[in-house]
Amino acid sequence: MRIKNMIRNSVFGLFFQVVLIVAGFFSQRVLFLQAGRELVGMNSVISNILAILSVSELGISTAVVFHLYQALARKNEFEIASLMNLYRRAYAVFALVITVLGLMVLPFVPVFLKHNRFSLSYIRLIYGMWLLRTALSYLLSYKRSLLIADQKEYLAGIVTTTVSVVNYLLMILIVSLTSDYVLALGINTVIEAAGNILLSLYVDHAYPFLKRLKKEPLPQEVIRQIFTDVKNIFVMRLSVKLLTCTDSLIISTAIDVGTVGAYANYSLITQSVTNIVTALSNAVQPGIGALFVEKNQEKNHQALCLLTFVFYYIAVTCSIGLLTLMQPFIRDLWLNEQSLLEYPVVVCCAFNCLIQTIGMPLTIAMNVSGLFEKERNICMTGAALNLMLSFGLVYPFGIAGVLAATGCSYLIQLVLRLWCFFRYYVKQGLGKYLFQIVQYLLLAAIEMKIITELNIINEVYSTGGFWHFLAAGCCCVCLSVVGNFVLFCRSDRMMEIMKRLIKC
Repeated sequence: MRIKNMIRNSVFGLFFQVVLIVAGFFSQRVLFLQAGRELVGMNSVISNILAILSVSELGISTAVVFHLYQALARKNEFEIASLMNLYRRAYAVFALVITVLGLMVLPFVPVFLKHNRFSLSYIRLIYGMWLLRTALSYLLSYKRSLLIADQKEYLAGIVTTTVSVVNYLLMILIVSLTSDYVLALGINTVIEAAGNILLSLYVDHAYPFLKRLKKEPLPQEVIRQIFTDVKNIFVMRLSVKLLTCTDSLIISTAIDVGTVGAYANYSLITQSVTNIVTALSNAVQPGIGALFVEKNQEKNHQALCLLTFVFYYIAVTCSIGLLTLMQPFIRDLWLNEQSLLEYPVVVCCAFNCLIQTIGMPLTIAMNVSGLFEKERNICMTGAALNLMLSFGLVYPFGIAGVLAATGCSYLIQLVLRLWCFFRYYVKQGLGKYLFQIVQYLLLAAIEMKIITELNIINEVYSTGGFWHFLAAGCCCVCLSVVGNFVLFCRSDRMMEIMKRLIKC
């Protein structure tokens, strides 16, 4: 049943992400060509500022979901309701906190928008609307975590995807017809709030005991454990935000907001790929969490190895696709030649995607095993390293320097997670798993080099056009998929995965 739920959540999650990506690309195209790269850059900077402020959430969602795994496994309604009651009260406080913090930051937002053409009042209006949207999401969306912990994430995905697609379509329509971005953003906020309310009503219906036990308190020892975890997760969340959300801020401050707008197109493509992989990661995490509750170290180690192999397969395919197809896609199919950045930016995007994706199984393992304190220290190290390297490399190397710094941080974090997980949880030698990781990275580098040297994109896509581009993309993906299948078809990892898929 666990495997079936993981596969169902994965399939739905991937489908929803593909739908969102397609709608998001159309929306970004309209904004970039109709409103200009400065507006796209300002949006990117504001969203990253609010993402950093969102660490006021402290990470209680991760801690509560971790405890929900066990409560759901025991089918303990009182414990589930108690955890959700704590969650509800905490999120009400966080909505207020992020509003206050956001208003405190408001006077300093223009500092991050170098060489922009917008008036101060317009910048403050856009920022205020995004702040309202963020605060409302805290008040209305907390119940989706129960669906995620109960391996019913696909239900939350249906509502989220529907709301997002409607918002994208309205954004395209309003900006195309009226160029009124403020109106579009306001309508998007209302629709998103309505979707969260609908999801909340569904959870109340599916879990009726939540209302009946609305005031059920948590035992003090559980509260103490949660807030001990929260202290570690808060620092971890802050570090992750500093790692992932500061690139645009550094580029905007060191270069200009227009460059951020151009980079936002590359970031959207890379983030779209990462979102698909993250959807898969989120879908399998509850199943892995339920497995780790059994505390069978050997079985957990085996599951980690198999999951890493699956994510390697995905990582190398995605990275090759980014390396070979990103530039022609932006130039010929999506935007125009003036939107292109230098090729080293593409190389860094592909490398970062590779490292981040291969490292996802270890991140899942750290989260579900409760090693929050160790994860906190790892994230702090990665964030500090990223900031130092980014500021050191942005002036001599520009955008590529910032992205290279991020890639180095991902790699350091992968190594540290590997060491911590095997030392403090599995408590056995990490040699076998380390060999697999090194093998995957070397194979990925070789495959990316070979496919780049083959110059498939120019051979197949020489005359341009959507169908030639699609054929070139299929060639790159097929070479990667078939090549890895030939390499690993007789391995225990491939045989075990095929056996499990057949059983389902």
